[in-house]
Amino acid sequence: MGQQLSCIIPHANDEDDNPIPDFIYEDDELQLQEAILSSLVHSNSAGETSGYRILCRVCTEEKAPEHMFRHKGCSHVFCQDCISKHVEAKVDENIIKVTCPDLTCLTELEPEICKSIIPSKVFDRWGNALCEAAVQEEQKIFCPYKDCLAFMLNDGEDPIREAECLSCRRLFCAQCKVPWHSEMECRDFQRPETRKREREDMALIELAKNQNWMKCPNCKFFVERTEGCPHILCRCKFEFCYRCGSTWSPSHTGCQGIS
Repeated sequence: MGQQLSCIIPHANDEDDNPIPDFIYEDDELQLQEAILSSLVHSNSAGETSGYRILCRVCTEEKAPEHMFRHKGCSHVFCQDCISKHVEAKVDENIIKVTCPDLTCLTELEPEICKSIIPSKVFDRWGNALCEAAVQEEQKIFCPYKDCLAFMLNDGEDPIREAECLSCRRLFCAQCKVPWHSEMECRDFQRPETRKREREDMALIELAKNQNWMKCPNCKFFVERTEGCPHILCRCKFEFCYRCGSTWSPSHTGCQGIS
């Protein structure tokens, strides 16, 4: 036998000529659905719940109770698909405090509660963003390399200068927030003229990478080959292979480039 449900719904007085506003009926309907869901989710028999459908207030589709989601902090009910899309959209917008989809509700959703219904990548990004927000600014360290930008934490008392990124394993200066400058002290590097030159150097390196330029192994000057043989004669008179960067010799043939 199915579970017995009861819900007290206010009715209009027969002697009252004033109609009941629509929002009261809407609230009653919502309360009834929530009562049904609360009762059915504790049912041990799938057969007892198969005939019931709950309306999702976002997509307006009626779905089985096992496909619905309700946070313990509020009574609003939505389907799992809509909750998943709602969370993902907020995380994409860099909003880490994700609240209930109901516009009148300020209840915050939590990653662990939503873990089973959101993509793993969204769960990781959401969790990392919450952790990052909880860390004091002076403890935050970001990898300066544009193709990495990993977030790290300085949990020690002393400031860090030379550091290795835990993700890309490249060295950088945590004080200057730039790739490691081994031959220069931070105070010298942070001078305006030095920083300007460093920015120009980084821009040149980025351009060389995009244009597939090769750096001369001898003088470190960038060389661009437009066409023809990979045999390069640099302005410093050093001869090398444009494909692999090794010293050129008459026997250097069949080079396939750097792997």
